[in-house]
Amino acid sequence: MDAASGTKSSGQSSAPSTLFFVEDGNTPGKGRSKQSRAHVARVNRQRQKLKSTDIAAATASQSTHVALTASSSSAPSTWTTQTTSRPTQAQARSQSDHHAVQVAGRRDRHSAAALMEARRTQSAPTVSQTIQPVFGGTEITSFSKEHSMEAAEVAKFCFERVLDSWLNPNFKPAWIAAFFQHPIVYHCLSFATGVMQDFTLSRPISSRRLWHRGMTISLVNSALGNLNDIDIEPVLLAITSLWRINTEILVERREVSVLFLPHVRNLSWVSVLGKLGGDPQHGQALAQLVHRKGGLHNFTTLPSLQESLALADLIDSSSRGTRPKFPSLWPAEHFLQALNPALQLLANDIEGRVFASNSLRLPDSCREVYRRLAAVDKMLDDFAQRTVSRAEDFWIGELSSAVQHDLLLLVPYTRLARTDREQTSQATYETCRMAASLYSNAVVFPVSPNDPWLQMHLKELRELLEVSSDSLHNQAPFPLLVWATFVASMAAFWTSHRMFFTNFLRDTLRRSGWTLWAQVEPLLKEFLWRDTACQHGATTLWKFLNVEQDRTVPIDC
Repeated sequence: MDAASGTKSSGQSSAPSTLFFVEDGNTPGKGRSKQSRAHVARVNRQRQKLKSTDIAAATASQSTHVALTASSSSAPSTWTTQTTSRPTQAQARSQSDHHAVQVAGRRDRHSAAALMEARRTQSAPTVSQTIQPVFGGTEITSFSKEHSMEAAEVAKFCFERVLDSWLNPNFKPAWIAAFFQHPIVYHCLSFATGVMQDFTLSRPISSRRLWHRGMTISLVNSALGNLNDIDIEPVLLAITSLWRINTEILVERREVSVLFLPHVRNLSWVSVLGKLGGDPQHGQALAQLVHRKGGLHNFTTLPSLQESLALADLIDSSSRGTRPKFPSLWPAEHFLQALNPALQLLANDIEGRVFASNSLRLPDSCREVYRRLAAVDKMLDDFAQRTVSRAEDFWIGELSSAVQHDLLLLVPYTRLARTDREQTSQATYETCRMAASLYSNAVVFPVSPNDPWLQMHLKELRELLEVSSDSLHNQAPFPLLVWATFVASMAAFWTSHRMFFTNFLRDTLRRSGWTLWAQVEPLLKEFLWRDTACQHGATTLWKFLNVEQDRTVPIDC
């Protein structure tokens, strides 16, 4: 039994905590507590009682009709009485018994038909829906009784599908209490998780989601005018929901394509949230409110909210190619240790070998980021093939967030320490950094190609290649140039940058003498490359290059 904190109010003593029972809905009956078993028994008795009442009402509604039908069928007509000889007593008893059987049969058939008709025409009895895995009751101030069925559906999807992917189970009672008792939490979760549910099921966004969005905006505006006297945590959650789910962009824009397929992620919603847009003004407001609260810590109404805020910031920073506003909350070393058994199974995989050997002479901190990115790429790909344990999916998702955060923190070459600049060339460092960012945003930590990151990274890499094309071929190793321009060509294939990158790649392949796919493919796999994510697009690009015949195959954009 856990206590849920009530709504905070200024100038009043805090209300006593509301108590409710929390138990895993998948636990067998004998393993549940006495309170939860008693509650389930009460709900079952209520359902049986309502079902019996419904059946009795349906049968009673037809009783008069059945009785009249039976009476008219059993009464003899006057003409028959006058023209028929009187039967013997034995015959009369026999006929009476036979007639009684017929009447009873007709009554049974009428009753069955009436019940079937009632079931067909009448709605099913309304039974209160229990939100698993919550048993018991709590004070509800977020929504009215009329909206309880919708709230139960939203809560089931939210707390059993979305939040289970990252929320510590010990904190779930507090979140459910906030859903019941804070209108902002109720409306913003109904909006956000509702849109996510519609999006994942490929169905139109329900008008109810937009109503919840309007209510969320109204409540946030009201709260922002009274920050000193309110609980700010529900406001932070609401702004995060509005930040990462932009229904206007979702409806209006046409998705840009790249020649990559992002990894299939299990419980992580990064692949969903990364496609739903986001207004940067919400991010700026959120950062100011977090600073006002004192940072990403001391959350009580919504414990672990800081992880949701940090993830939203990470997705937004990835989509815009900027540094994260919040520090990393994901200890990469801890997750690597937890995933060590899975990594041992993939020890013979050659991806990332270039970074492990340091043949590029990159700074150690930079090389470690790429090495970890290759490890995440392997495990996400292997997880999609169901070889890596499903129990490890949480650690893989957390490690991918940690590595993406570190990747975004890599500084440009001009801001490196002097010792690091002396160790590697600018061409090698920047080419590798930009290509890794393109690959990660398209495959490992997928965000929408419509967001600014794609054009920004392509433009930066193009400027680097245009300014120092000849020196690049002399300074940067040919394998790096082939891999980087191959990744850039696949990312830019349906953009205005396609001809530049494909021409540069073709020229690089000619200079190196690698004009066969059998020569190029093993080279690519030593950097960042998975067949499931790249093979189809690489085939399209290779046919377009057609370097073996030394001519270009035109493909309409």
